[in-house]
Amino acid sequence: CPAGSYCPAASGSPILCPVGSFCSGTGLVAPTGLCVGGIVCPMGSTNSSPSNSALCEAGYYCPAGATSTRMFFCPAHHACPVRSSAPIVCPSGQYQPAEGQSACIACLSGFACNFSSSTSIDACLPGYYCPNGSGLVTQIPCPASTYNPSYQGASLSDCLACPGGYYCAGAGLSTPTGLCRAGWYCTGGASTDSPTLGSGKGAPCPAGSFCPAGSASPSPCLSGTFSTAVGLSTSSNCLACSPGSYCDTTGLTAVKGACSPGFYCTRGASSSQPTDNITGNVCPFGAACPLGSSTPVACADGYYSAAEQASTCTACPAGSVCMDRVTPVACPTGRYCPGGSGVSPPLCPAGTFDDVGGLGSLAQCQQCPGGTYCSASGATAPAGACKAGYYCQTGV
Repeated sequence: CPAGSYCPAASGSPILCPVGSFCSGTGLVAPTGLCVGGIVCPMGSTNSSPSNSALCEAGYYCPAGATSTRMFFCPAHHACPVRSSAPIVCPSGQYQPAEGQSACIACLSGFACNFSSSTSIDACLPGYYCPNGSGLVTQIPCPASTYNPSYQGASLSDCLACPGGYYCAGAGLSTPTGLCRAGWYCTGGASTDSPTLGSGKGAPCPAGSFCPAGSASPSPCLSGTFSTAVGLSTSSNCLACSPGSYCDTTGLTAVKGACSPGFYCTRGASSSQPTDNITGNVCPFGAACPLGSSTPVACADGYYSAAEQASTCTACPAGSVCMDRVTPVACPTGRYCPGGSGVSPPLCPAGTFDDVGGLGSLAQCQQCPGGTYCSASGATAPAGACKAGYYCQTGV
């Protein structure tokens, strides 16, 4: 029996080796075996892969012994190029939804394809993005300082900058890590809860401000307060404006200036001329408030202030006495009151008296008239007539 044929018992003539099989030697009673996959060998083949074999067509696969170039339809999620002996599973990052295809196609952006471990196309997970051809739902993590709260992220642009007041410390985040630390502020895109000055992502809270946890920007110290320190976390950390000073704007790092003349500023004044009687007020009667006063200063003895909002006291005028430091009154009888007289003006001396009042100098005290005597200081009238047997000159 010649090569390319086989001759079973009782054969009247050689039988050509059938399509898909080969007969490699002479005297065979049956085909040697099946031709290799991916081809269809013709009848009478003498080896497993003859050169005149027909190739399995694209979109189909032909296992060993195939008798047609379209032996089996290539299944979905597989590729069957020309001369395929078996369907090829789409590699990671590729898919093929249709049957009978020769090649797989890149997975769509926002999705992951891996048919070696899954039979479905899966959406990219939050915290990640999946460009074309991704094989994992965690293909590329969003970098630190960003996050992605949504499924189907397709590119880096789907990773959002960490919002102001928050920080995103690691890669692959679906939500921010947490709030910016108290005493710092995070403007956006921060990767730490305490960004450094010059990072462009925030900084320690500057002087004149305070930053509670979760601050996107510094909050200025309120009017009536100031701050020289950095890293404050609450408004109560700001300092009340110093006594004698005022702070009329927000965000001050030092007091604005001295309290206005005619007013006093106790502490925490937001105006140079406070009138709330808490942080200060108008200078009262009988007192003076020069520039930068923290409390009213009572007029000294012999001085007065007859109006509110005085910055200086006035010397009591000659002929008057200023007992209450507010209103000058006429000098009492028996005394004389030079300018600046207080509660105890000098007495008219012995030998003189005054029964009128309002004297402004010693010279205005009257001489005791002849025939009378004035033995005591501060007399308001002669003490009496000169004693019999004596005479009393004027001024005795």
